[in-house]
Amino acid sequence: MNLLNSKLKSPQTGLLMKIEYYSYYRELTGNQVTEVEARILEQVRYFMLAEDLAGSQYDVRDFRESLLLSLASHQLAGPEFYRDLMQSPATDSAMLYTLTWSFLKQSPDGAHGLISDIISHPESDRGSLQGAAHWLSRRDVLDDSASLRAILEHPQVDAATVGTVASIVARHDMVGNQILIEDIVTHPRAGSFALSQASLAVRKHDLAVESRLLNELLAHPSLDTSGLHNVSRIMVTNETLRDAELLLKIIDHQQVDNNALNSVAIALGDPELEARQQLLDTVRTHPKADAGTLRYVDQALVETR
Repeated sequence: MNLLNSKLKSPQTGLLMKIEYYSYYRELTGNQVTEVEARILEQVRYFMLAEDLAGSQYDVRDFRESLLLSLASHQLAGPEFYRDLMQSPATDSAMLYTLTWSFLKQSPDGAHGLISDIISHPESDRGSLQGAAHWLSRRDVLDDSASLRAILEHPQVDAATVGTVASIVARHDMVGNQILIEDIVTHPRAGSFALSQASLAVRKHDLAVESRLLNELLAHPSLDTSGLHNVSRIMVTNETLRDAELLLKIIDHQQVDNNALNSVAIALGDPELEARQQLLDTVRTHPKADAGTLRYVDQALVETR
């Protein structure tokens, strides 16, 4: 105990080692020394906000991340400490980036609320938003459509982050999913992965969307084969969205393949569909129709007879 006390008081002991020594002290004695904890947090705050630290920006970022990970690992800081950091006039995008990505490795208590604060922070940039989206994507249970919408509405959000948000929507059936899907499909930075995940969410959660959304997906220049598959499967499982115009758009789509045509042929088993016979003939003679497609077309014709 004397050795630990001397290490904690010694100016030669580095801050990271002081955190470790204090953790050992607390574990051995079962005692919490608020004065020591306050000094540790004060020193951490100094190093997090100091503008004259030696080393490259990457060295400084790694050192600061090590401090944050050590605090979180030993549960030495609560949400108020991190909010105090965020509210400092010296906090910039690099600081928020370091905070966010440290939370991905070791989340402190109250991390969910802190992530929301980072998303809404005026200094947040693309890197912080990416980290926040990845943090949310790792939640086993998520009912936080507000944070996801805030990410999508942020002016710094990039295509990769929009895709991450879309993958979260596909994984979790949340209140507000339909609004999020609309936002993703119409987002100016939505790429093929985001559209694929958004259409998967409609299909997977059997969401009651309007046919207008499917028309927007089919007209989107970034819709790829995977996204088209999802739209075509929606036609199979959702009778209210199934119509001849949408099916024809799938058949004529530049990304169409035999799998999408198979789904169209299955959907055409619906005897109530308008222009059904013409569509079946179009599918049957399509250059990408395979044996499976023709089999589904024959089944639809048999059902008709």
